[in-house]
Amino acid sequence: RVPARAARTRRHSRKRLLKSFAMASTATRTSLRKRKPVERLTMDVDDNGPKRKKKKTTTTKTTTKAAKTKAMTVKVEPHAMKTSDDVPSTTAKKMKTTKVKIELAKTQPSGKSSAKSTGSNKKVPNTIAKTTKAKTTKKIENSSVELPDEVWGAIAQFVCEDVDEDKLYSTNRKTGEKVDKRKVVYKRRLDTLFAMRGTNKQLCRVMSSDFGEEIFQLAFENFCEVSDATHGIDDAPPTMLWRHKAFFLTGLGCQTCDAHPTTRKPNWVFGVRMCKDCLQKHTVIHQELQDESWTKWATYEELTKGLPHDEVQGWSKFFKSAYTMIRYWRQSVKNRKALLRHAKTPSERERICAPPAAKQDKQLLEKKAREKRKEALKAELDLIGCELRADSKLSELFIEGFPKSLRERKKWTAKKVAERMAQMKYLHEYCREFKATVQGWRREINDMFDHYGHGYGNYTYEVTGFYSLGAAVRDLADTWTRFPKQWPWLVQPAT
Repeated sequence: RVPARAARTRRHSRKRLLKSFAMASTATRTSLRKRKPVERLTMDVDDNGPKRKKKKTTTTKTTTKAAKTKAMTVKVEPHAMKTSDDVPSTTAKKMKTTKVKIELAKTQPSGKSSAKSTGSNKKVPNTIAKTTKAKTTKKIENSSVELPDEVWGAIAQFVCEDVDEDKLYSTNRKTGEKVDKRKVVYKRRLDTLFAMRGTNKQLCRVMSSDFGEEIFQLAFENFCEVSDATHGIDDAPPTMLWRHKAFFLTGLGCQTCDAHPTTRKPNWVFGVRMCKDCLQKHTVIHQELQDESWTKWATYEELTKGLPHDEVQGWSKFFKSAYTMIRYWRQSVKNRKALLRHAKTPSERERICAPPAAKQDKQLLEKKAREKRKEALKAELDLIGCELRADSKLSELFIEGFPKSLRERKKWTAKKVAERMAQMKYLHEYCREFKATVQGWRREINDMFDHYGHGYGNYTYEVTGFYSLGAAVRDLADTWTRFPKQWPWLVQPAT
């Protein structure tokens, strides 16, 4: 015990000693910073006491940050001249060839300066301070002329107006193929509108008005034609403005973290652009809402009635089966739970759980786009004498906008779809060669089946190269190139 106590005592004493050294060094540094410079004293032979050593010339320059004002002070302290009226002031000290000392010689006559110096035994310094006046520059105020709101509105309309097709497409010099530039053009239009809105207060007011919402809606609809990030836009919250929707298309990255800077597609149901991890933190699934912690003050139906939600489908490796997960926004469910907790009457609970009002037609962008594509396809079909068929898979995908393939959306236009439907009509109703080829395949497959028995699929592959006859017919139709210049149903019969 004694050695341990002695060691502990030595350790504590060492700590106190180090602490006192640290405090002393800190006090020393502080005193050095605050200490004034020492005035050095010199002894003159003629005088009886010590005198302060005086500098002959001191020059100080002060410059501001903008370098607009400059001040220079020059102090000249010549030696005290002897008490004699015959000695001129110019011979008291050899002057240097500077402007300051020339002015000093001019301002000291021989008689007056010497008379002043004989008045006392002390040295009276003759100090002349020359200070240059600061250069003052007047600030030029930016006089900006405000344009009327109508002029800015015309400029915004000019940004989003329709242009010729030649400006939206270009030709590759090497391959000669047609390159679609619509995505770049429409993206830059949105960037221009946001830049205009952030220029000044007037443009911010103009672009935030109802007129600005119409401009943003027009630019957003144009960009929807060439972007797959707008799929599901009709599920967006009804209070979401068009400029807010366009904002998601002009940027990248998760809104809550920096770990995923390339997140591109937003979640239109909740009106956010988040990565998978952040979206999982801000949402709650239906299985979790059935827990007792959530259903203590309200039932599952009351908590979720009328709230926006989306469905996520996946595959469970553990159960080896598909599953569907319904997600709700966590904060919305919490707010609903707090309101139901303080509700006192059934009518009040029913009012809280009431579904939201139906969305207006102007907010249903995909619905309007489908109607627009359907009308354009019907117009093209009328020109070639065809009609819209309900069993046409291509026309159905075109009207829906090819939701799972942006490349197909860019490839197929209303004119190309109508032309393809006309080709299919010609092959299946008017082309005898095509019909004879298909009938020959069927006849050969049936003969092989009658001769060899079972194994129908193998015979189809030996004859057509496909395991299904339907796939073989579709491939033949896709590779068929012998079409007439004028469709036979448009030719008027000769009378």
